[in-house]
Parts: sequence; C-alpha cells; structure tokens
Amino acid sequence: MINKWRWVCLTSALVLNPAWAENCDKKPTKDMRLMCEAAEQNNPRFCEDISSNDQRLYCMARIQPNSYTCEKITSSSTRFDCLSYVKSKQFNLIWSFSGSKSKS
Repeated sequence: MINKWRWVCLTSALVLNPAWAENCDKKPTKDMRLMCEAAEQNNPRFCEDISSNDQRLYCMARIQPNSYTCEKITSSSTRFDCLSYVKSKQFNLIWSFSGSKSKS
C-alpha cells in the first residue's frame, strides 16, 4: 500500500508541476523559449510566434519531422541542422516500431 501511495504522489507531482516548464522559462531569448515550449508540448502553434522565418521552419520540423519543411530554410547551416534532426528523429521512430525482433 505504501509503494502504491508513493507512486500516486510522484505521478501527481509530475503532472501538476511539469519539470519542463521551468527549463523553458530559463531560456535566454523569447525565440528559444517558444521553441522549447513547442517541443515539450508537441504543439506547432508556439512556432508561429518565432521572429525568424528560418527558425520558425526549424521549429515546425522539430514538431512534425519532415524534411520538406527543412528544405525551405535559406540558411545552409540551419538547414543542415534541421535535416540532421529530422533524419535522427525518423530513424528513432522506425526502430522503435520494429523493436529487436530477429528475422529468421
């Protein structure tokens, strides 16, 4: 009973006071805070308020991993970062579904 009670308390504490809210508030710029909020809440609405068009597109690509969004970015370094992130995210999604099943 005590272990179950501890689990309920811990779970409710995490839900009522999410740890990521503090981290996003500590970001130095408004754009970084918005990108953090968008990623943590998986909500592209936050991306719309980012001031730079390239960063706005990069934010959207982080929420909905799609290389087409990255291709619209004009800065080559930001585009490269975006494409790398999307590739990594897609790779992880593919391997999370296939698991460690052996093909025999």
